[in-house]
Amino acid sequence: MRIRGANEASPRRTSRELFRFSLKWALILAGLSLVIAYSATLIVVGMTLFRAVQPRLSNGAARAVIRDVPAHLVASAMNHLEAVRHPSELERIHLDIAFKDLEKLRAKRAEALRLGNLITSDDDFVKASIRHGDESIRTEIRLKGDLLDHLDGDKWSFRVHVRKGDQLFGMRRFSLQSPAVRDFQGESIFLEHLRREGILAPRYFFVDLTVNGKDIGVMAIEEHFSKELLESQQRREGVILRFDENPFWMNRNLNGTFGPFNNPYVATLKPFRSGKVSKSPNLSADLDVAIGLMRGFMDRMLGPRDVFDLELMARFVAIVEIWNAHHALSWHNMRFYYNPLTARLEPVGFDAHLSARPQGPGLVARTGHFIPLLLEHEVFREVFVRELARLSDELVNGDLATWARTREAELLPTLQEGLEYIAPLPIDSLKRRATNLTRITLASFEHFLPPLGRPDMLYPEPVKAYVCTECVPPRIELVNALPVPVSVLSISAKQSGAVEQALAPVEGVEVPFDVPPTAYQGSPTPIRVPLASDLDPQAFDLEAVVRVSGQGQKHSIGVVRYPIARRASALPAAPLAEALARHPFLNWEGGSNRLRVDAGVWDVEGSLVLPEGVGLLLMAGVELRFAEGESLVSSGALLFRGTAEKPVRLRPSEGHETWGGLASIRSEAAHSWNHVVVEATAGIARSGWRPTGGVTLRGADVKISNSVFRGNRSEDALNLVRSEFELENVEFDDTSSDAVDADFSNGVIRGGSFSEIGGDGIDVSGAKIEVDGVELVDIADKAISVGEASRVHVHDVRIERVATGVASKDRSELFLEDSLIGTASVAGVTVFTKKPEYGPASATLEDVEMNAVAREVLVQMGSNATVDGEAVAEVPLDTDTLY
Repeated sequence: MRIRGANEASPRRTSRELFRFSLKWALILAGLSLVIAYSATLIVVGMTLFRAVQPRLSNGAARAVIRDVPAHLVASAMNHLEAVRHPSELERIHLDIAFKDLEKLRAKRAEALRLGNLITSDDDFVKASIRHGDESIRTEIRLKGDLLDHLDGDKWSFRVHVRKGDQLFGMRRFSLQSPAVRDFQGESIFLEHLRREGILAPRYFFVDLTVNGKDIGVMAIEEHFSKELLESQQRREGVILRFDENPFWMNRNLNGTFGPFNNPYVATLKPFRSGKVSKSPNLSADLDVAIGLMRGFMDRMLGPRDVFDLELMARFVAIVEIWNAHHALSWHNMRFYYNPLTARLEPVGFDAHLSARPQGPGLVARTGHFIPLLLEHEVFREVFVRELARLSDELVNGDLATWARTREAELLPTLQEGLEYIAPLPIDSLKRRATNLTRITLASFEHFLPPLGRPDMLYPEPVKAYVCTECVPPRIELVNALPVPVSVLSISAKQSGAVEQALAPVEGVEVPFDVPPTAYQGSPTPIRVPLASDLDPQAFDLEAVVRVSGQGQKHSIGVVRYPIARRASALPAAPLAEALARHPFLNWEGGSNRLRVDAGVWDVEGSLVLPEGVGLLLMAGVELRFAEGESLVSSGALLFRGTAEKPVRLRPSEGHETWGGLASIRSEAAHSWNHVVVEATAGIARSGWRPTGGVTLRGADVKISNSVFRGNRSEDALNLVRSEFELENVEFDDTSSDAVDADFSNGVIRGGSFSEIGGDGIDVSGAKIEVDGVELVDIADKAISVGEASRVHVHDVRIERVATGVASKDRSELFLEDSLIGTASVAGVTVFTKKPEYGPASATLEDVEMNAVAREVLVQMGSNATVDGEAVAEVPLDTDTLY
């Protein structure tokens, strides 16, 4: 037998010790697991409580939602399970950033984390590429977002500019950001509701994102404020305004408070895409009008009807009200599109932040700085209350709540990446609130005012300094942003390469002088300094040196050109008495709310501007003659009742080669013309308002029969915008550019002819039309141009001597049958993409005869066409060289 040594343990004892050791660590690990699980549960429940209760803390509703937390936790778990069982079908995009560019972004993020918010500039952009499917898209990106939630973890927010010639999802300017920064599903549903109501709002949807090979998860794509946003929602390219908020954030960095810069009255108005605007004479002119209108409104020289599209603006505020979305009405979140046709500003919805709740009771619209100014005007209040009643009823009794819940149910499983709590939309709470909105009065609404500014604070921009170049004499306008006085120590001028010199004293102005303080969130009192009459302010760089009262530091302020506040609307209207007194040929038909002109030849003194909403009836044999540059402007129904023997004529007066033309922009009643001759229009230009047509008709049903448009010298002989129209046996002759331009309209062109046209015969964008039995001869460009997602059916047309017979482009659909195309120098039919944000087009040809054409059917790669059922081969095609 073997004898154990003194230090040798028995096998049984060793086993027991090993068991105890294993049990000990198993218990420790189990305990740690329980602690971790318990902690995770506390975190989830804590986050749930915080995210569910925090938005309600300000209005005392927190207790009511605590009881719903268990149900919300279960819902989050079920959404997560659904996401696991049915993986996301979101589009995946891959963002690739070079190492040095990624380091630049990291450095900018570190700076933002240090300051507490992100301050951006154009220098922050770096090159990157986005891969989507088989496409690689060249872009420039930078970090975006004001607050640090945009830079949290791996989900950084990016502003993306697609480089020329490319697009992603039909967009060239957009943001990538975490769904959390816009409250997950809430922003998408809110913006979609705005678009349903005809209000401009960015497209907003979700994708899966990979950055340099790392899966980042679900991100939101938010369209930026660009031409594509406008065109996708049936608006013409135009200026989109914002209030400059940089001093607002810079003051917070310097002083820990927004202070006196939390005030739109001291914020400069700026356009998006300022570089593009500055290079375009038309957009630059529109910018001047837009800023002038807004300044005129804020200075109380113009009313809401003169400045805004009243219906859309009131509807926007009412939608914000029923969603309780006060964040969308913060002045620094508000965006305004200047519609060049209506010469009015339209709201662009943005950044609702539905989880944020206003402090205190009352209407959301009564909070903030800007909307209360609108509500001072009875004309705005009336439309707002009407829209509020309609929308509230739709939420309580209609299908709005059902629609919102359906959209939410579609989005939540996609957004639920883990067990984090995503707050559901408070539909029931909003419905309860909406039941009271129809009865609410515009009572006073008190809100917290932070402390006034102090002289010892450091301010980023104490004075706004503007030069008015169109004023006579030119002048400098100085606006104090602060609630303390600011002294102007000097104003100087310097030419490039020359020595800076102080401006010669102007009579009545002695330097130094004080610019009076501006009360917190109040309107400033500007000081206007006239310049010497022989000084051209555009030839100099002007600078003011100022000092805040009680401080030693001096500030050098560049004086920039800024449009003056307008005192009149860009779109004119005349009181009835004035119209009758100025134009004795007018007869008032009060029962029909219209003016009548009887047969005769009438020379119009100046322009014929009709009262708001008043129609015009021209009887057979009426001839209205206008001087050069003068026009007929109406917002009511135009009824022109000519006959074959006695047509209605609109033409230049003796000694004038052209006249401006006719425009009806806001008519709610239909136009009807028969046997009308319109001659020698050159386009309207009034105080910055420039509709493109010799005749422009927008937003109403239109029927024109047996009429002639001859000798037009404007961009379009007839421009139809957002109209239902019928043109029958209408002749267009001797037109320098396009004959008919139909934008976002539906209608039919039956019979008639087009000849000697300097541009396109028929040009349609975003339209659905039929063309039947028309002749188009001697057309310099395209006989029929179909663009921007239009659908056009062409039947029994004869096209002769053109560059291109028919062009289908940019996701449009063309159906061409039983027609003849002869002598086309480019092609009989072309099918291609001109604007990449739309994509390829198509054409279907049946029984089309072509003679003497350079090419019969020319189809760019990606687009498609068939001729009598046979597919046409696609070819590489550079449209820049083609047209």
